[in-house]
Amino acid sequence: MGRYLGQHFLNDEAVISHAIQSILPQENGILEVGPGGMALTEHLIKQTTPILLIERDEKLLPYIEKRLKAHPNAKVIHQDILEYDFQEARNRFKGPFGLISNLPYLISTPFLEKIAPLSHLFTKVHLMLQKEVVEKVMAPNGKNGSKLSHLLRIQYHLEPGIVVAKKSFNPPPKVDSQFLTLTPKKPLLEPCKWDGFREFLNLAFNHRKHTLHWFEKKYHFKAIHPSDRKIEEIPTSELIESFLAT
Repeated sequence: MGRYLGQHFLNDEAVISHAIQSILPQENGILEVGPGGMALTEHLIKQTTPILLIERDEKLLPYIEKRLKAHPNAKVIHQDILEYDFQEARNRFKGPFGLISNLPYLISTPFLEKIAPLSHLFTKVHLMLQKEVVEKVMAPNGKNGSKLSHLLRIQYHLEPGIVVAKKSFNPPPKVDSQFLTLTPKKPLLEPCKWDGFREFLNLAFNHRKHTLHWFEKKYHFKAIHPSDRKIEEIPTSELIESFLAT
C-alpha cells in the first residue's frame, strides 16, 4: 500500500520516539505531511495540541479518518502537499506551527524548495529524508553544494539528525534515511529579493564548475569577492553579497 507514491512506512519504535520528542512541544499546532500508516500520528494525537494531517493517498483516508474519530484535536485533509497552501495551516493554528514528515523520496527536493521561503510560518520543521539528500543540503559549498542548500540557509538553521537504517521501514527502501531539522532564523535576504536570488543561483549553477571570476566577466557584474574558486565552492554569504552587488 502506498508504493506507487514512493512511500515507505516507518515501523521502528525507537526512531518514532526520537521523531516525536524532536518536534514537541508545540503550542499552536503540528502539521504532519503524509501520515501513511500513522506511525508518528498515533503518538501525536495523544497530545492536546491541534494536529493537521495532509495525505495524498485516498486509499489510506478511510483508515486515517477512523483512527481520528476519538481525537477531535486532529483533522486530515486529502491533498497533494506540493499544492497545499501552508498559510491555511497557520490561519487554522492561529500562529506558527511545527511541521513533521517522513517524506516520500520522490518529492523531497520539490517539497524543500516549496518551504524554503516560508520560514515565517513555522516554529520548527523536522523531516526524514533520503540520506544523500540531507548530505547535499548540509554542504553549502564544495563538490556536493547545491542551489537548494543555499536557498534553505537564507531562512533556516540546518541541523542533521540521526541516520535511519533501511530495515526501519516497511517495505525497506534501497537507501538509508536521515533526519533534518530546519529552525527558522532572521532571513539573510529581504522577501522582495528572494525570487531574484533564486534566478541568480539558477544561472550561477548552470556554470557551477566555472570560477566566480569567470562568471563575473561573462555576465558583467561586480562580485564582492572575485575569486578563482569554482561557483560550487562559494559560501552562501558570498553568493548573496555578489547577487546584491549586481
